[in-house]
This record gives sequence, C-alpha cells and structure tokens, in this order.
Amino acid sequence: MAGKTIGSGQIKLVEEIGTGGFGAVYRALEIESGSVLAVKCVRKRREKPGREPREISLQRLVCNHPNIVSVRGFYDDEGFVYAALDYCPGGDLFTAVVERGVFHAQDGLIKTAYLQILDAVDWCHNHRIAHRDIKPENVLCSEDYSMMYLADFGLASQDAFSKDFGRGSPFYLSPECIDEHRKFVPYSPFQADVWALGVVLVNMITRHNPWHLASLKDPLYNEYLRSPSSLALMLKISPATLTILKRVFIPYGLRITIPELRKRIEAIESFYPESEEKPEATPRVPKVAASRASSHRSIRVAVVAPVVTRSNSSPSEATSDSSLASAEGYLFSTPPTPFPGQLPRKMFVHPRQKTPAFTADISTTDEESSVPITPLSRPVDPSVDVLPVDPLDSPSAVKRCIAGMKNLVINDKRRKAQRLDL
Repeated sequence: MAGKTIGSGQIKLVEEIGTGGFGAVYRALEIESGSVLAVKCVRKRREKPGREPREISLQRLVCNHPNIVSVRGFYDDEGFVYAALDYCPGGDLFTAVVERGVFHAQDGLIKTAYLQILDAVDWCHNHRIAHRDIKPENVLCSEDYSMMYLADFGLASQDAFSKDFGRGSPFYLSPECIDEHRKFVPYSPFQADVWALGVVLVNMITRHNPWHLASLKDPLYNEYLRSPSSLALMLKISPATLTILKRVFIPYGLRITIPELRKRIEAIESFYPESEEKPEATPRVPKVAASRASSHRSIRVAVVAPVVTRSNSSPSEATSDSSLASAEGYLFSTPPTPFPGQLPRKMFVHPRQKTPAFTADISTTDEESSVPITPLSRPVDPSVDVLPVDPLDSPSAVKRCIAGMKNLVINDKRRKAQRLDL
C-alpha cells in the first residue's frame, strides 16, 4: 500500500511502520504542507461509507489533551478506513523500555513519563471514556522521550460497567476482566485501566511483567496473593514502590484512584531499593526453588518475573511485532456470554451492607496470610473495614430455615389429620 494516496490526493502513504491483525500503520506525507503524519489503515467490516469508526470518534473527544495522539482526519474507500494521526518519531514505549533501555535506573525520567501517561488516562476517564488496552505498545514517545502520547482507542468504551470479559492484552488484564470463575459479574473498565497502569509502571522500572496472567493458575500471581511483599524480592523495587503497587493490585472496588496514584508517584524518591547500583529484576527462569536460611524456618523465594514481550489484544497474534494493537480479540477461544436470563450476582457486599472504605494504607508483615487476598477472604492485618458476614447468608442459617419450614408443613398435616378424626 506504500505509494498510495488518500483523501483525494491530499496524503501519500510512504512506508509501513507497524502491522497488526486488522491493518497497518504507515508513515505518510501531507502533500500540500509537507508535514509527516501517521496513517492507521484498518480493513472495513460493517462501517457504512463515510461513517467514522467508533474508535476514531472516541479518540476525537479526548485528543485535545497534550498527551493523547491527535486525530488529523478520517478517510475511507471501498476496502479500508484511514485515520490520519500525529506522527511520533520516538516510536512506542515498548521499544524505549525493552529494546533501547531508555528508562532503566532513571528515576526522574520514569516519573516524568509515567505522570504524563496518568494525566492522559485521567483525562479520558473524566470524559467518561475507558481506554481498556493500556500497555507500552499503545503509548508513543517524542524523539527525545520527554513527551508521552496515549494512542490506539480500538477497545475504548463509554460504558460505566462492562460484561466484555477476557478482552485485551493478557499481561495487562485485571482479575475481574479475566473472570476466571465465569461468574459474569459486570466490572468497571475504568478500574481495569488502573490495574493496567500498575503493570505499565512495573514495565518501566524493571523491564519485566509482574506475572503472565492475573489468575490463580499463574504461580507468579498466586505468590503475590499469598505474600504481596514478595513482589519487592521478585522485581527489585523500593518499599515505597511496593506500597503503591499494593494499592493498585487489589480487588476491584478497593483500587486506588488515578489522582491519588499521581500524588504518590510525585512523592516517591526512588523506584529502586537503596544500593550503590540499580539492580535488574530477576532474570527469567522456570522457577526458583525454596531455600533454607540459617534460622530454623524456611524462606519462600518468589517465582521470578517474566520479561516484557510485545502483546496484542488477541493472544493468537501475540507473536507479531505490532504497533497497531487494536485487534478486538479475546483471552478465551470464544467470547464468554452470560447464560440466557442469567442475572449478575451482587458484588462483594450484601445489599443491606455499606461499601467498605479505606482507613489506612495497605501494609503487610513477614507472616502473610496463607489464603489468597480476595473479596471473600480476610487479610491478616486488614487496613480496610472488613464487613461482618450476614448471619442470614451462612449455610447453617439456611439449613435451619429449611428445617423450620419442613416442621411447619409436618405440623400443618398433623392438624388436618386431627380435624378429620374429629
């Protein structure tokens, strides 16, 4: 497609700079002004001629922010739709973090770049748009890496609650979005964005992912649930960074807000532990066996962190080198849908109870709970108001209720029999 002109000859596609499952991105030239643009080309599906795709419409609503890629124009023909966007010569954040090592051991640069990403996502949320595919591949950079630009709104949504499960890039999906137990409880895509922002922060600091998938089947995530403090050992991060991540990687409904996350990032002095040399995260190996300390008790060694690799929105395309990652794929082989007539269950709290509120920062001790920290289990030293279990919901109460109903029926039959005898 290189050499093709679009928009009545206004823009010429020069060379391909990225590919994905649903199209490609080209470096283009605006013929009249000579300015360089990026043109995203996506194959048409059900769009009517001349109708702007929803992705571009949502991006237009927020692209007046300095840290969001601007939409310059929209064009289409018989087979493709084209979005003319700002060209970012620095490439994407993935290339800067993993391949070029731009941010390694650079506290100031990490903080400046990450705060810009937070501002961009917060701007979207304030306009009631959830990005839903936040990852380094969807953040573009200026040539000197002083500016960050949020891009690719292919999975963006304006829904306050979503039932679109397993959709996105696996490394960055939150547990409620994965819906491992298929409960089909609607979740907030805005809070799912906060989870993804936490994974991106880990990427920038360590060049590693905290886990492969936020699922109980993942040993890395399971280790974190068992002992959140193990994340510091696994990723070689400072205690202050660990405190922030423990406010991000917690159950849906209790997660930190973006404004509060921004304040904590601004206040942090270093993302790395105090040492003469900034350490690398543990290299990728299958497992680290548990070792025994000189004392009588054994020390649990965290399972090591996976190296950051390019991820697509669809796992089937995870091996492709893509900077156009808006492929609307699912984590599962088929999109999970609720059973006909199934109503979503109430989330976490009884209808007669109030929503729990934070009272202090989450902190952990050396002896962590052996039970995964979920909305249904109680941490050792909880820093939130854990609500009491409603006695009406307990299994014993239900059994007593059923037994009482049976007794009423039996007594009623006895009374009727006595009347007949009379």
